[in-house]
Amino acid sequence: MNKLLESDARLRESPLRGLEWCHAYSAKVDEWLQMLWNDVAGDRDDVSLVATGGQGRQELCPYSDL
Repeated sequence: MNKLLESDARLRESPLRGLEWCHAYSAKVDEWLQMLWNDVAGDRDDVSLVATGGQGRQELCPYSDL
């Protein structure tokens, strides 16, 4: 988890702006969700995690709801 938090700090300090920043933030949230999903669901293949809205479009903005 520390690695994820460190990379979040780098994202906040990133020179990226606009949609490029949103794509990078969405990718970081994807990593976090995959980590949580693996902890909860493990290797199950009878359930899925689906992203919709801003996350599904890879357009999360600061303070977007998940």
